[in-house]
Amino acid sequence: FGVDGMDGILTVEHFDTKLAEGVRLLTPFAADAKDKAVQNFVKTYKEKYKDTPNQFAADAYDGVYILKAAIEKAGLKPDASVADD
Repeated sequence: FGVDGMDGILTVEHFDTKLAEGVRLLTPFAADAKDKAVQNFVKTYKEKYKDTPNQFAADAYDGVYILKAAIEKAGLKPDASVADD
């Protein structure tokens, strides 16, 4: 078994794919999931980057929106200071 850190390894330049034969990947993201949110993300990602997103792309996407939600909940504005409570 391989962990999520191996996602995308088959596309690494000069990687000998024979080394991954028989490996099962455990990952929190699958681009072929049937979930509507996943399919919308994959479609938009492919249109923009001409590639299929892997787990790291999905993590980055989610991370940005987590920060966005926290900033909005805190009521922060662009002129906020790190000294502000």
